[in-house]
Amino acid sequence: MTITNYFTAAIIAVAPSALMAGDYTLVPEPHEYHDYGAELSVGIRADEDSNSEVTVTSSVHLPVYGAFGVQTDLDFSENNADFVQLGATIHGTYDVNDYVAVGAFYGQNGYNGASISHQGIEGSVDFGFMEVSGVAGLMEHQIEYYNIDGSFNVFTDYTAGLKFDHIKSLKTVTSVYASRSLNNNFDVEFRVQDVEDTQ
Repeated sequence: MTITNYFTAAIIAVAPSALMAGDYTLVPEPHEYHDYGAELSVGIRADEDSNSEVTVTSSVHLPVYGAFGVQTDLDFSENNADFVQLGATIHGTYDVNDYVAVGAFYGQNGYNGASISHQGIEGSVDFGFMEVSGVAGLMEHQIEYYNIDGSFNVFTDYTAGLKFDHIKSLKTVTSVYASRSLNNNFDVEFRVQDVEDTQ
């Protein structure tokens, strides 16, 4: 079981940005409808074995033409065992309508001098009171991964969610989270994760 705190703030208010803090299991976060703008998130993680990690993630999503957009993600993390990760991902996005968005992505992640690429497809459906999103992808060495994330608007400015991440032959992560929007540009999230190694 891993207990994680996340703090997220939008740094460019082109449009109100949604909470996109991930749990950093190599699985990119899906694009959300008209989520244009930029975001900076800082995650602080700790678990019962005294392991800790700090993660900084930035994302910029811009319209290109009509319903097409492009998104870039950069992330950095370091834990108390001096394990360092640096990653970059680019997304091509398409807003099907006011409720459905789809996309494809390609990225590279580096770990203490080694690197691995990943690519895949993503999508989200916004029902108003609830949003469901997902990612399916492939890493080098034919490692498959996917995630499914469902979030619910509990009260005004309060959201609760459940997320499931799976990386074949590596790990499965189940997350329960709650967030509060303090204003249009700043959210705070608390997340509890159960991490299971599947090697």
